[in-house]
Amino acid sequence: MYSPTRKSRYRVTAGRIPVSITPFNYELGRQTPAASVAYAIALADSVYGWPDLSTIVERVGNAPDNRFESADHLIEHTRQIVDASKAKISPFFLSLPNTPAVVELVPEHQRASGDPAYYYYEAPGAAGEPGVYRITPDFWETMTVGEAEILAVHEVWPGHHLEAATTIGDAEQHPITKLAVNSGFGEGWAIYAEHVAEEANILHG
Repeated sequence: MYSPTRKSRYRVTAGRIPVSITPFNYELGRQTPAASVAYAIALADSVYGWPDLSTIVERVGNAPDNRFESADHLIEHTRQIVDASKAKISPFFLSLPNTPAVVELVPEHQRASGDPAYYYYEAPGAAGEPGVYRITPDFWETMTVGEAEILAVHEVWPGHHLEAATTIGDAEQHPITKLAVNSGFGEGWAIYAEHVAEEANILHG
């Protein structure tokens, strides 16, 4: 069980532990995606008889139950995933921040950016303000259910929102850490969060 309140382990989110690229880091970064692909192929082959990555991508991407019926369907499903995620991950952590997260639409003037979704906050927990996960409805025809779910857990619970709300709620952090973040750790945590979400049975797509 991982506790984000343990100062000795979670302090890296405040940027107090320097990060450098070593041969070990590089090799781990190279091996990890390859291991994930190998795991996916082995699993798909044993369950469905799909022997390679191209077959998996084609079959999963074209599955009718892995597609949205409308933009409203995409938005509603995303809200359901976000709303259910905190309770489902609770057994995996000793404590969770109280800061809520809400799902909103990406503003019209940002939709041409090509970014389907992002997490946004000024300072989660300050004056009761929630973290905000913004999603655009423009990609409902091309985005799969699985992709939408992975995005939601990566950005909200147990991903960036959990990380941000925990870090900013730390009364002992230095003021500069409210402005500067370690993006390498942040994205690493969010990728880890995707695996937690799988173990917590959040993902359906």
